[in-house]
Amino acid sequence: MLSRRSWLAIVPVAGLSASLPARARAAAVVEAAAANKAVGALVAATGGDAVRVVIDAGLSPTQLRLDGAVVDIGQRIRLPGDPKADRRFLDDPRNAPRLGGNIRDAIASRHPELAAKVNDNHKAWTRSIARQIMDWNRQLESSKVKGQAIADAYGRAALLVWAGATIDPKSANRGPASLARLPEEPSAATLAAYGAYVEALIAAVR
Repeated sequence: MLSRRSWLAIVPVAGLSASLPARARAAAVVEAAAANKAVGALVAATGGDAVRVVIDAGLSPTQLRLDGAVVDIGQRIRLPGDPKADRRFLDDPRNAPRLGGNIRDAIASRHPELAAKVNDNHKAWTRSIARQIMDWNRQLESSKVKGQAIADAYGRAALLVWAGATIDPKSANRGPASLARLPEEPSAATLAAYGAYVEALIAAVR
């Protein structure tokens, strides 16, 4: 199950760590670098206390760096097609369970000893977020952008499409001005911060 420990608080006990074999120490904490805090939140939720998440903006949003090696986590993920919007594809949280599955598989592939743990973690948080997504979908049924053709001036294509708009680069409609005031990413790489971020996105288009 998901650990209550913060992903920032994974500090090995010096005496115990020194006495463990190298393989055991390596298995204890896996360093995982993600492109932004939204992706990092899913890495932290999936890895639990077995991972230490760091943010590296030089990575693409569908890349993860595990133990120094860059791996692809973009399987079955459809990006908006604009560099700025691509980095925010998790503005549509329906992408989260699928990306989480790719993260789970990437960690398990490199660290088979963690396979059961990351699988259990993934099941736990995806069940929770699936219920939340249903509520968010209901909130967006009355979205003010629903049915509109909008030029994605703010790199929010994933949000706009989720809210019922279509992206048309030739449209004079740039979308609500509130889109310009949205945060770039969640405040932290945690599921709670990601959920609060999505709530702010929804408020901007309701």
